[in-house]
Amino acid sequence: MARRSEWNCWTLCTEDIDHVARKLGVNPKNLIEDDYENIARKFIKGFGWSNEGWEAILKEAVTLHMAEKNTGKKNR
Repeated sequence: MARRSEWNCWTLCTEDIDHVARKLGVNPKNLIEDDYENIARKFIKGFGWSNEGWEAILKEAVTLHMAEKNTGKKNR
């Protein structure tokens, strides 16, 4: 089996932006490609800022996995 070196946990797509735009009363038909690019750029910047603790979350995941592995438990 080939080893993976990258995992994606979420992909932002135009449908996600359209969904939120509708909730805000914005007609997605009024959005152009540049709008989507700018919204995505702002979202990614904000998402990264709000998740500065990602390494602590990853450390907890590794710790939990190793504890389960060492005791023979598997929680998924």
